[in-house]
Amino acid sequence: MTYTDLSTTVTPTPSAAVAEACMVKAIREINLRLKRFNQELPQLTGVSGSMTVNLDDAEIGAVIRVATSIYYRDYISPINPSVGGVSFSVQRVDDAAEEMAAQLKEIDVSRG
Repeated sequence: MTYTDLSTTVTPTPSAAVAEACMVKAIREINLRLKRFNQELPQLTGVSGSMTVNLDDAEIGAVIRVATSIYYRDYISPINPSVGGVSFSVQRVDDAAEEMAAQLKEIDVSRG
């Protein structure tokens, strides 16, 4: 995952540094909630503008969802954006992070 995963999904298009900052914050927000399940996502690493992290599709989706909320909250201001003529409501960051962590937590199942 790189900054383009976020920058190609939100408008106005953020710089690489802004997109990466939102993604770093998103991972931290999700990890804050996953910690109670002894889980965490890896963090972005590398040089600004070319930071990367290896995540599966579900994890990428979760990070982008929370990062989108962070982007609109911290950089644009509270709005209801529209993409391709379809408008949607941006979740509060806390709500989005809580929902994504719940979706990502691994469930241990034992058979007896």
